[in-house]
Amino acid sequence: MDDKFLYQLREKPDPEFVETLRRKLALSQPAIPIWDKRWRPAFSLSLATPARAVVLIGLLLATTLMSVRPVRSAVMSFLSRVGGLSFEVTTDYPGDNSGDETTIESRTLPLNEAMALFPYPVHLPQNVVLEQEVSVTEWGPGVSHIFLRGQTQQGVRFYMTLLIYSEPNGGEIIFPDSAEEIFLDADHPAALIRGGWNYDTKAWDDAYGTVRIKWVLDNLLYDLGGNGDNLEALLDVARSTLP
Repeated sequence: MDDKFLYQLREKPDPEFVETLRRKLALSQPAIPIWDKRWRPAFSLSLATPARAVVLIGLLLATTLMSVRPVRSAVMSFLSRVGGLSFEVTTDYPGDNSGDETTIESRTLPLNEAMALFPYPVHLPQNVVLEQEVSVTEWGPGVSHIFLRGQTQQGVRFYMTLLIYSEPNGGEIIFPDSAEEIFLDADHPAALIRGGWNYDTKAWDDAYGTVRIKWVLDNLLYDLGGNGDNLEALLDVARSTLP
């Protein structure tokens, strides 16, 4: 007697028995949520205990607050509003996932000519010294990004960018816990951001103490930056733009 003989004697199960067994096995399996592959955790969860069920429910609720850009599908991120502005918060360095890079040349214009590019009132800082030559980058018809430098009467240097405000999907990409809400006055919230993405290390870096203050005024987005040691002076510069 050999294995081939035993295999030939194997009896096929009754079809009705097979169907009954299949239904019982299906009913015995816990309900598994449908996960997008981008969100699949590195571990499995079972509903065998209430504690694990709570964990699974928490994960499902968390995913409703998450937003993932297609180019960074492997890393989860979420949207947040700080100081009335939208941000996409993630630990993933955005520069390596931007696809093909496009270089847009900037041009230098006198300060007054650059400000005339905006269809809205421009509220420049008061009681400061501004450089009269500014850098202008035009992203498209009527979409200008203006970069200027200046210093306070006490010699505190700062830089500022201005552009027409729009509510993008996700907004600026920042690192978790790097932004907090502040108020320039009772009616004007702002976002205070500490640090920035480091091109060399491909990580968020606040070692140099850089801070930025972002706020919206009359349809323009103001982004003021400088050294965090001079935060109070920078806040004074920001407040001087308020009408």
